[in-house]
Formats: sequence, structure tokens, C-alpha cells
Amino acid sequence: MLRCKMLGLPSDKEMVVLKELQEQPDTAMYGQQLVKLRPDELTESAIYTILARMIARGYLEARIEGNNERKMRGGRGPARRLYEMTPFGQQAYQSRLKAEQAINRVEANLGAAKPKGAL
Repeated sequence: MLRCKMLGLPSDKEMVVLKELQEQPDTAMYGQQLVKLRPDELTESAIYTILARMIARGYLEARIEGNNERKMRGGRGPARRLYEMTPFGQQAYQSRLKAEQAINRVEANLGAAKPKGAL
């Protein structure tokens, strides 16, 4: 949504990521997990660009998986990066939701009669 970008709020793709992390608040996720959860909205070719931008904006933090996490997935391959929402990311997510609700209310009322004295 262009209006939200102008306000410095998360983009549509960033909202997809934040929503998934919001729904599982105590769980860090891998980039590939996010793509698997939302294949019609996130692509393998774009997810890491989106995640890097979100880290730079302060919405997410990244960490390298620990040995226990690596062992749980079989210990194969290099250590992977896990992404978690920051408190600022939580605030940005909520702000975008509120902005969308306000915009929807205004658009719904555009068809209503103007109040007396309105231009």
C-alpha cells in the first residue's frame, strides 16, 4: 500500500513476515520457513532481501542457530539464521494495522452524505 510506505510503515511484504512472526511470538523462524508458510506472497528469490531490509529498519533481529537447534534438525549443513520480531517491529505492525483500519473507515464513509457545512 503506497500510503503506508509514505508514512514509514511496513510494506505489504514486510507485513506478511511480521504477521507470521506475530502468530508465533516465542518462535524464531528461518527465511525458508516463511516462504513455505506463504508461498503465494513470499518467494525464495526475494525473502532474504526483505529480511535484510527489515533488520535495517529495526523490525527484526537475526541470530545464528545454536548447537541444540542445529542438532534438532539433524546437524546437516551450515548453521542457519533465525529471525525474531523486535518490540519496534511489533509497534510498526500494530501501527500499520491501525492505519489500514482508519483508511478503510474513511473509504467506507466516502459514499455517505457530507455533514452540513462541509466543502
